[in-house]
Amino acid sequence: MPDKISYLGEKKHLQKFHCLCKMQMWFIFPSKWEGTPTVVLEAMSTGLPVISTDVGDVPLIITP
Repeated sequence: MPDKISYLGEKKHLQKFHCLCKMQMWFIFPSKWEGTPTVVLEAMSTGLPVISTDVGDVPLIITP
């Protein structure tokens, strides 16, 4: 299990998908304001468990 968190900066669509596929734990999305965050759908498409705040359309995408 990794013992650190890395900030990778802005990535283009395909680069972002490859980064998400390499993740070993969870995708955490701690936003205070959102509409429909595409990155949540992208993370879910790779099979990652997603943890997010209850903002915007996130509750319509992630169900308990």
